[in-house]
Amino acid sequence: MRNLSRILHFLTVPMVLLAVALPVRADWFFAHGNAATVQEDAVANCVSIAHLGWGLDLKLMHGKTAWIQFPIPTVALENRSLRAIQLVFDMVESSNALIVEADLWDGGVFLKAIKGTWTGRWKTVTLNLDTKIKLYRGLNISVLLKNASKAKDLRIVLQSVGAQITN
Repeated sequence: MRNLSRILHFLTVPMVLLAVALPVRADWFFAHGNAATVQEDAVANCVSIAHLGWGLDLKLMHGKTAWIQFPIPTVALENRSLRAIQLVFDMVESSNALIVEADLWDGGVFLKAIKGTWTGRWKTVTLNLDTKIKLYRGLNISVLLKNASKAKDLRIVLQSVGAQITN
């Protein structure tokens, strides 16, 4: 019995040290813009919608908004949490084309709204979350586009949206 106790102690201490020393793993999961869906009530606000091999290319009517849905491939593993999201876009014609909100959903459960103003040519914007958000179902990122122009329809390209998932 004493030998068994020594063996267990011998194995337990290195395993605890190994577990403490392991780095936190963080992986990025992306959905290309060609997987994006224009929310049904916003389709009428778009002059054109094109799903291309590299992204979603749309023209948004002046003064209008449109919600775009991105289903993010989410690995269903225990102890996995959302840490950050990333938006990759091109406001082709004007800084009046904006992303003004990103909503995070876990299946049908609303998690968080991130409000801001993001615009520019071929931008990658990383939004770090204040805290880790536990995921149980499947992640969806909803992006609200806005055309702030009062006179011109504007072209917007959404290349991809991603999420950093960590343990």
